[in-house]
Amino acid sequence: MRNEAFDPDYFNKLDWNSLAEGTTFVLPAGKTYVLNSGETVIEFAHSVHFVTPQTLEDYPTFSFDNAFRIVEGGVVDKVTFKRINLRASKSLSEVADNSLSGKQVICPESDVFLINTIDFTNCYIENFRSIVRSKKATGNVGAIAFKECTINAIGNQGIVSTDGKMEITSMMSLLMSVLSLIFAVLQICGIVAAERVCRLQTLHSVMRRWKTPSYSG
Repeated sequence: MRNEAFDPDYFNKLDWNSLAEGTTFVLPAGKTYVLNSGETVIEFAHSVHFVTPQTLEDYPTFSFDNAFRIVEGGVVDKVTFKRINLRASKSLSEVADNSLSGKQVICPESDVFLINTIDFTNCYIENFRSIVRSKKATGNVGAIAFKECTINAIGNQGIVSTDGKMEITSMMSLLMSVLSLIFAVLQICGIVAAERVCRLQTLHSVMRRWKTPSYSG
């Protein structure tokens, strides 16, 4: 992609179903890509990796009009974001309540899906209602990791949200990440022994209690 003419709608124009398993997009520094704009809905059918090489320039930006989704019945081994600014297209200055932009990075709408791993490394993540959200009890995400990320301004659904319908992750880890949440709420909801368990904690109390920031559900 670094040798191609820049197109901010590049990802909206792809045929995502035709991509090979494990496709890696090597991103050019300093560019901004608009995702899921208008009627476009990007649904992952295979593992996909978005990576920026080491650079002294600004990282590229993904500007989200709406979240990435997963195809119905999809099994995706891994989704990777590395050295990218992830922001909602709605600016923080336009925020009117604690839902912030009202958007997510990944929010599957399918009834049945599986993502084994979602990995964020060296990313700046800002102004989402939630970063990863699952709406369906029959969907599942195996593990989510944030490594050396800066997370700023996450709204009332929390970093990871399940609507309390299922246990979304077997593991969520925050490794060497800087958490600077204006609306700083971490919400992890699960079903344990047929009873709904919901822990709602401010990130400040979470970080005080965790010697090594990590969550195991």
